[in-house]
Amino acid sequence: MAKYVPPHKRGGAGCNASSIARSPPKQSRRRITNASADTTLFCDAFTKIRCINLKRRPEQWEQFLVHATRIGPSFVSKVERFEAVDGQEAVDGNSCRIGSDVALHWDTTQNAIWDRHVETGCTRQMTPGEIGCALSHVALWRELVSQHDVEEGRPEEAMLILEDDAAFLHPHRRGRFNRAVKENHTLSAERFKVAFRLAWDLLPGDWDIFYLGLSDRGDRMDVAASDECDGVSVQLFSPSYGFRTHAYAIKKSAAHTLLDNLPVVGPVDVWLLGKSWFGVGG
Repeated sequence: MAKYVPPHKRGGAGCNASSIARSPPKQSRRRITNASADTTLFCDAFTKIRCINLKRRPEQWEQFLVHATRIGPSFVSKVERFEAVDGQEAVDGNSCRIGSDVALHWDTTQNAIWDRHVETGCTRQMTPGEIGCALSHVALWRELVSQHDVEEGRPEEAMLILEDDAAFLHPHRRGRFNRAVKENHTLSAERFKVAFRLAWDLLPGDWDIFYLGLSDRGDRMDVAASDECDGVSVQLFSPSYGFRTHAYAIKKSAAHTLLDNLPVVGPVDVWLLGKSWFGVGG
């Protein structure tokens, strides 16, 4: 749903108990009828919405706000910038978090199954960028679990965690983009909100982590599928493996589980999607 746009334009989109929005038929290119209500739903679904951004990358934050504005002013007001941990500073300063929160070395065996650029059976050292990324996500999981418990009977707290290269676009079939919709970013954002509404209605109550965007690998375990609405339909699935942490929601209970299983071993996206060994589900 929230489509990552990397410099090398790697294809693929997917979600863990998340959604893929199919391309709309030509006759459905009308304005979305419930745009305001969809914005409210997207904002109210999460206790907090945080976006990770390095202090030395203010231009990336400004670009994110351009995308966020297309969702709506209430979304812009709710999103809080989180100053990312600078991995180089953490390394240079011999941060105590290296080792306790994130391991300095990791084994590539599982990752190599899905990434042809990685040699199997090797031990790699985490790069400063990977260290900073992992520490930033860990810090937000801690922030989520530190929140006061909600009243009995109310939904469990959930945080939407974004990275500053997330964009709210309407994906075409198989992760590609319909050229006309991509060029009309406002319409694309509205269709993104429709896709979120459909996915949210289908999402099982016991979800733990909900990816709004992902480059998945391997077999998908289907969870649910929606009917078409405003030219958009979604499919929820749990992936076998995947990459990216640019847009995902996480419940407080899942954050507790992740923190209980630190350190992060390997890039945080790879570690999260190898999560079956510590019992977090989609």
